[in-house]
Amino acid sequence: MPSGRPTSDRPGDALLRAVSRATNAATTALDPAVVPGNAADAMVRFLGARRADVWRFDGRRPVHLASSGIGGATPASLPANLIRIARGGLAQSIHANELGNGVGIEWRRMLFTMDATEVSVHALVVGERVLGAITVVPEGSPDEHELEAMTIYAQQVAAALEKADLHRAAQDAAMSMRVQNRVLSELTDERDVPSLRAAVEQLVCDMVGDAAVAVLPVDSTGRLVVPMLTPPSDGTLRVATEPEVDLVAPALEAREPVRLTRPALRMCAQLGLSALAGHEDINDTAVWGVSLRVGERCTGVLLVGLPIDLDKCAFTDDETRVMELIRALAPAVSVALENAQLFAREHVRASRLAAANTLARTVTGSQTRDDLYNAVVLGIGALFGYTRSAMYDAELKTLTHAGTVPARGHDRERSLVSTALHRRRASRVERHDRTCHAIPLISGERIHTVLYVEQPDTVTPEQETDDLALLGSVCEHAAACLVAIDATDNIERNYKDTIQALVHALEARDQYTADHSDVVAEWALEAGKRLGMDEDQLRDLELGAILHDIGKVAIPDDILNKPGRLTEEEFEVMKSHTIVGERILKPIGFLKNVAPIVRHEHERWDGRGYPDGISGEQIPLASRIIFVCDAYHAITSDRPYRAGQPHAFARRILTENAGTQFDPAVVAVFMDVIDHYCIENDIVEAHDDQGVEIVNPLGAKVDAAAASVDEDAAAA
Repeated sequence: MPSGRPTSDRPGDALLRAVSRATNAATTALDPAVVPGNAADAMVRFLGARRADVWRFDGRRPVHLASSGIGGATPASLPANLIRIARGGLAQSIHANELGNGVGIEWRRMLFTMDATEVSVHALVVGERVLGAITVVPEGSPDEHELEAMTIYAQQVAAALEKADLHRAAQDAAMSMRVQNRVLSELTDERDVPSLRAAVEQLVCDMVGDAAVAVLPVDSTGRLVVPMLTPPSDGTLRVATEPEVDLVAPALEAREPVRLTRPALRMCAQLGLSALAGHEDINDTAVWGVSLRVGERCTGVLLVGLPIDLDKCAFTDDETRVMELIRALAPAVSVALENAQLFAREHVRASRLAAANTLARTVTGSQTRDDLYNAVVLGIGALFGYTRSAMYDAELKTLTHAGTVPARGHDRERSLVSTALHRRRASRVERHDRTCHAIPLISGERIHTVLYVEQPDTVTPEQETDDLALLGSVCEHAAACLVAIDATDNIERNYKDTIQALVHALEARDQYTADHSDVVAEWALEAGKRLGMDEDQLRDLELGAILHDIGKVAIPDDILNKPGRLTEEEFEVMKSHTIVGERILKPIGFLKNVAPIVRHEHERWDGRGYPDGISGEQIPLASRIIFVCDAYHAITSDRPYRAGQPHAFARRILTENAGTQFDPAVVAVFMDVIDHYCIENDIVEAHDDQGVEIVNPLGAKVDAAAASVDEDAAAA
């Protein structure tokens, strides 16, 4: 027996002692990476082997774990007959000539360099499982006892490998539990993807050291989305480009962590791995990825970038343990990402619902159709982020719009709007970079208008569905408001028609003042618009102008149409028409704001008017406007006591009395109104601003050039 093999007068005892020493040397470690090397060394040191190799089966393929002794490089694999022996759970010596071709040639070459002629194989068996095998090149030809000793030793090595695997699995499970517990405890409160990514990166950095982490969600259509680097960079996501998807694809498709191709520096920044940009040499770092899943659904991918050199890693210098860390992180991050996405969606839904309620109140407060159209178009653009929105009528005419129109956009818009009108329901079409919708605003059988909107293609199907449901509610509410506006307009039109009929009946008592109130109302409205009055104020102004003489219903005909002098008593009766007008209108609810306008229609700017003698801005603006319009029409129209005067003369009288009798600001605006009125009605004015002889309501003759319009306005 060669000197390296145990010698004794009792070979059995010596072999048992050798096996015991070899077993102790091989099984002291609990690391699966160390046990194979110890086992090979112990086989050479204590059992007299010239060379020993430890193999483990990965499926049907043997994987070399460790070797000891002489012989140079290990062959790439085991010969087929050695694999059959090992898989059978046996131990047997094989002569070099029986190793076959292929890899067997490598084995014969190795044996030749060692001056050996045979190799033995011993299966590593635990229970009924074959973990692998130990191949041994002995000193000479082993006898029966030596083969049995090696077999016993192989059984001990198999048990040691199993024990190391179990210990490593227990360590990994404990680590995974610690990691997941920490991740869950620290990520529970993260409500958005950017905060989640920052928290995960901090966790990994605490465990591993210098690391870069990216959490990239997958939307409901399966598209990978990544952070935007250009403004807005506050967590806004964009759809990943094709090169980015190609890089991450192996991690998305695998359920275990995989090592990815190291991206270029620019792509590192684009994917959120900007910490790797500090390593100028691509070969200094590596990127691992693992898919994030909830059940069978992939919700995203976790990317971890680390230096290749793990010697300074706070967690481990073993790449396998890094992958275990990533594997442990994945379930907890998956849950946190799912929660963050659900919270973000519910937050968007709640905020948009609140904004929609605000928009609904704005729409409800619209007084006219144009106001409603503008409120809806501008409101939904801000609410849903539409790049374009427009309102069309049934004739495909644009009522209002917001956003830019691309080339040939109008034709495409009208085509989709026409489809919605024909189908009487919402229509949808996808363009290359946006989705277009046309929604009719319907009440009963009537289509009021059609709303057209364009949505960016970055919106997920779930978000689009939520937005359309909310938009449908806005459109239904807008249609109901249009019905209310139409009804209100009809009511006001009926009121106005009734009032005008009453006023016309009153004016029929005086052949000289027919249509007086209509003309005064027309001028007053134009002046009110120029003075910045709102819709409600203009409505009251128009009604006040129409009804400013309603109190004359109480004036006797002999005073109202008297061509000659009015006595002081008769003039006082005439002046009472403002108070009578207020008393008539005040009890009527929708005319309560008109009553004071009628009462103060003859108040002077300097306070010398009637009935209350108030001055300046104490007088309602509507009353001041009507006073100017009423006086102008009174001067230029025929009256029982004198003929109508020239427009130039009326202009001079109003201008000279601005600041005393009339509000100067109103007079200035009215001059512009009357200029447009004369042009539109083809009124050619004489340049002579001198008036003819005037007989005032009191019967006194005055010089036309110095005439005041007090009495004219009083009787108007």
